[in-house]
Amino acid sequence: MLLTVREAARLLDASDQQIYRWVDDGEIPCQSVRGQARFNRTHLLEWAIARRLPISLSEFDAGLAVEDRAPSLARALRAGGVYHDVPAPDRESALRAVLEHTPLPPSLEVLAPNRPFLLGKAEGTQNYVCLPAGVDAAGIPTFGWKLYTPEATLFNRDTAKQIITHFFSPNPAEPNTDATVIANGLIRASWQARDSSSVWAKVHQPDGALTVDDKAIAWLLLDAVGTQDGPTGGHTLSETTFVQRVNTTGGLAPATGCTSSTDLGNTAFVPYTAAYYFYRKQHGNN
Repeated sequence: MLLTVREAARLLDASDQQIYRWVDDGEIPCQSVRGQARFNRTHLLEWAIARRLPISLSEFDAGLAVEDRAPSLARALRAGGVYHDVPAPDRESALRAVLEHTPLPPSLEVLAPNRPFLLGKAEGTQNYVCLPAGVDAAGIPTFGWKLYTPEATLFNRDTAKQIITHFFSPNPAEPNTDATVIANGLIRASWQARDSSSVWAKVHQPDGALTVDDKAIAWLLLDAVGTQDGPTGGHTLSETTFVQRVNTTGGLAPATGCTSSTDLGNTAFVPYTAAYYFYRKQHGNN
């Protein structure tokens, strides 16, 4: 069965533009039919699963014969990723069910009594600046890209509505100890919900970062180091204890553009996507 670009995008839960980018870069298996890109469904699924890309279960299931659906869906779940239509009585149960089927290394797992309560699909950029990086063995100055902030919007996967923004910002719960930065708090990764509640987090030590795909930024486990209600009492993120970043694509610093003193101050805005799971402590039977 050959799929159009639009059908492939629906299956992979991606935009048409992303499919075209993969085609132009020669990354996705496809063929040309009368000058139009077409995709073998089986080859496309194998390609996506090998790269741990999210797959829409409703689209996946729609293309299967009835007798094939149950076992094939189980295999898809075991492959990992972020999925739609997971049967569960409520949102938190659905998130737990997905995570139970998503293979995670032990270093990125979050232990009870913490439970996932919110999932956001992020689309945005990792933003870098070219700075001095010291000297090499011969005493020659070196230069490198430094991440100065992510800029991303997190969407609800079912409604496609914006739920959270992600960026670096001062954490009011931690005094600023960096003499090179003027801020009312230590700069941390932060997430702000639509009700203006916020959480700040740092990478879990000693091994809260893992490279799963050498063409994408690392998967992360982050410890919450500060939370805050919104000014009108919003508390969506106020009880967050951990944040997981998984299923990443893109976002790596460029390989060029920061090799000499003439490059100092150059900036790079690198597109990326990721899934963010937010955890909080479970109290009693809640």
